Amino acid sequence: MSEDLSIYQQMLAEMGVDVSKEALANVPAPILSFAAGSFIGKFNALFGYWFMSTEDDVLRREGGEEVPPPDIRTQVNEWFHYYYRDYDKANEAYDVLIGESDFSPNPAWAFFARTTDILIQEDRRENFMEAFGEMVVQHVLVKRLQKGSEKYPAKNRHQYQLISLPAAVAAQANMFGMASPGFNVEVLTLPEGDDEGQITFTDELFTELCGETEGDYQESSLWKQRVALWAALGEPDGRKSAMVGSTTASGRKHSLATTSEKLSFCLSVAQGRWTKPRWIKLASLHDPLPGNVSSAGNRWTIPAIVEFYADEAAARAAFAEENPEEEGVAGGLSVPENWAGAPLAQWLEELHKHDGEAPAVAAGALYCTPEEVNVWRESGQ
Repeated sequence: MSEDLSIYQQMLAEMGVDVSKEALANVPAPILSFAAGSFIGKFNALFGYWFMSTEDDVLRREGGEEVPPPDIRTQVNEWFHYYYRDYDKANEAYDVLIGESDFSPNPAWAFFARTTDILIQEDRRENFMEAFGEMVVQHVLVKRLQKGSEKYPAKNRHQYQLISLPAAVAAQANMFGMASPGFNVEVLTLPEGDDEGQITFTDELFTELCGETEGDYQESSLWKQRVALWAALGEPDGRKSAMVGSTTASGRKHSLATTSEKLSFCLSVAQGRWTKPRWIKLASLHDPLPGNVSSAGNRWTIPAIVEFYADEAAARAAFAEENPEEEGVAGGLSVPENWAGAPLAQWLEELHKHDGEAPAVAAGALYCTPEEVNVWRESGQ
């Protein structure tokens, strides 16, 4: 198979897909992406296995075939994306929906939310709903932290190991007040281009950020940030990426298990099962590998949790602070008539000064109606 094809394209070719540039024009990128930026919303997460196919599992089951139902299923054009927590179920479904192949389901960390649970400016909501339908799903491929070689380049090692995982660990540490240096990914949010304030993703920049795909990563800036973060959480070995007490599939002690309870707690964000959705800021960061672009020339993005919120109210307050001109947040609420033109954050601040007061009393102080006080209180903002 041609060495010019990416690993992703090779997988498609094995599935019988025409991977010529013209044919790939309508094939979705392996990471479902927003434009680079960030969204605040109520997301859930799944650490498991992903693959894509043009075969519909529902129709195959209706036809009598045994296909394990996926934990998450979404569709982009004619392609179905399947996500499973269980490896055996993923493989069983893969064998039915794809058949014999040199590939298998990819380890992946997926984030998913109902579009109605994402806070969005009201003038963008209609287009957002049309683009994503009922659910937004993003995932990052999980590759081993290992050196690459000319024969086996580590092209996607950086996505999880150097970006998504340490970003989430830093966010979890910050949420629970643990001292840490944080994790700075600002460079991956800059607009792409040659002008001032923009960035061009070159081989040199990728090496600086992530190391060499055909070599090591330990001199890269993102790796050094990860090492410093791990150390602040009590783990001197930046390679450790499994929770305390982790074992392998065969029951042996995991060689990458940390001994730090703090780091283990933060790693649980990725490796533990979320029992309920969490309010987060999910950033879509530019993938810095120069060749990681779609056939249409759009750069792939890498999802990364950059902030956790204690509850919905905290998430909405953060959204209001980032969007001071917004008069409504998810649900179409507008500030009361006497507050027209005031930033939403200011209205919310004043409203919460009267928490616990009877609606009529609060309304008198706020120059609005008791009904408006009740509506805003019930919104949880």
